[in-house]
Amino acid sequence: TPNTVRVFYYDRSGNLVRTVPSVPADSSQLVFPATDHSLPPGFEGSAVLQSDTPLIAVATEQRGDAPPSYFQGLTPGNPDIVLPLVLQEGTQHQSFFHIQNPETIPVDVTVRYYGTDMFQDEVLHTESFSLPAQGSSETTPDILINLFPNGFQGGVQIESSGSSCAVTA
Repeated sequence: TPNTVRVFYYDRSGNLVRTVPSVPADSSQLVFPATDHSLPPGFEGSAVLQSDTPLIAVATEQRGDAPPSYFQGLTPGNPDIVLPLVLQEGTQHQSFFHIQNPETIPVDVTVRYYGTDMFQDEVLHTESFSLPAQGSSETTPDILINLFPNGFQGGVQIESSGSSCAVTA
């Protein structure tokens, strides 16, 4: 069955920056933003894949000289997502995650940080913010360093007012 897969690039404000033409059925395609000269220099944002049929995407995040991180994108998203382990261990291990609003309307997002006994411990920190349609947000290691002492291990619950949100960690 023919399938149409398209890639839409959105900046952090949710503005459509570029659309990649359709990927042929029964094939794969490398989408590498670092060498896509049609994207603005220093582009920061999201790549949203749209497909007529179920789709699996494996992504690699590269940050300068840092080792790449890998994640899979799965559909559909969910309005309530749990990350069972986030770390703030100085220079050893630091967690960071991205939250994507795949919807066509703005959503409100709440991020709650818990200790190691998630949902039995009290909430240690809460962040609330809005994401524009197709917009994204990043929680960086620096944020965790400012919030929690070295050696922190805990969990995160992410809730969206929309019908879905996507998280990569």
